[in-house]
Amino acid sequence: MGDEVRSVRMTEVPVDVVRTVGFDWIEVRTNGTATIMWSNPVGYTIPTGSGPVVHGGMITMLADSAMAWCLYGLDEPPEFLTGDLRTEFIRAVPLGPVIAHGSIVRRTRKVIFAEAEVRSVDGAVLYAVGRATQVVLDGTARFTVPGLR
Repeated sequence: MGDEVRSVRMTEVPVDVVRTVGFDWIEVRTNGTATIMWSNPVGYTIPTGSGPVVHGGMITMLADSAMAWCLYGLDEPPEFLTGDLRTEFIRAVPLGPVIAHGSIVRRTRKVIFAEAEVRSVDGAVLYAVGRATQVVLDGTARFTVPGLR
């Protein structure tokens, strides 16, 4: 695998959830990694005595998206479904931008194992770790990252 980089414009993404949630940007690499920045607006938080924290389901969705986008950057992105998804929450995510970095751990003909970390923008604080098992279907992905190849 190479290491070509492609920053994806949100207007190019044919997946409604990406636009609805409002990812700031996605960077996909052909080496099987992807990074997403998300500002996590107030509408996705839960009020607490120490201030708003981001809903755990949103953090899981962010990690899942980072792991999925790893596959879309491959030379021949497979069509796949998430067969298993796990998130370990290390600490509450405060209001403000976060980064999710996903990578492929292992790939077989029918299964791809991926992992993701959700961190502060400067990388100093680890908020959550995600792991996914992607089940490869017959065929290739219905969409690819425009301009990556």
